[in-house]
Amino acid sequence: MLERALELTQQAVARDDSLSQAHTLLGWVYLSTNREAEALAEIKRAVALNPNDAGAYARLGGALIFVGRPGEAIELEEKAMRLDPHYPP
Repeated sequence: MLERALELTQQAVARDDSLSQAHTLLGWVYLSTNREAEALAEIKRAVALNPNDAGAYARLGGALIFVGRPGEAIELEEKAMRLDPHYPP
């Protein structure tokens, strides 16, 4: 199932490299397949494409926590909360 998710998210990015959500999803698929460096690069790309996307910051923070870098995640999660006052707990 992850192989199919990887295939589809790679296709989405290939079709439109400007879609921040596609990069975020591809990053999470990479994270799920233990490709941590690629995962972080994709999610960072999503943030760069849409610096006002609270979800992208939150997902980058979550990915950093997942790879054992929680100190770096705090700032990103706080930024996500500032960008979205209705940010889920």
